[in-house]
Amino acid sequence: MSRITIIVGIVAVIIIVILAVYLVSPGLYGTYGTPQQPVSPTPTREIEVKLRDNYFEPQTITISLNETVRFVLKNEGRVGHTFTIDELGINVRLAPGETKTVEITFNKTGSYTFYCIPHKAIDMIGNLTIVMPAPAPKY
Repeated sequence: MSRITIIVGIVAVIIIVILAVYLVSPGLYGTYGTPQQPVSPTPTREIEVKLRDNYFEPQTITISLNETVRFVLKNEGRVGHTFTIDELGINVRLAPGETKTVEITFNKTGSYTFYCIPHKAIDMIGNLTIVMPAPAPKY
């Protein structure tokens, strides 16, 4: 066998492995993951989250316990981004210019980090805090 034949064979195997990994993994712009919380049919609030190149807007979000929120995720960047919250099983991938929505009912207080998978290392992160609702005023 010549060297060229061996090199062509190695390159073909590498290409096949790359294609196999690509085909069995979620696409860069697909959505996967199911929120752990039940989703209510009517959100009490809608929050727009802009995914820009290397940051979220807003970076801090506060929500009341048992509140159902519709997140409107808008990728205003030039590259693909994700809105990922590991603890809640959320991972939404968005192509540049794409908008997607996610509805979540928060049934546990706490603080969660949301981030963009490809840009987490450069601090494309934010914080989501679930708090007890303010008591109703007494008259």
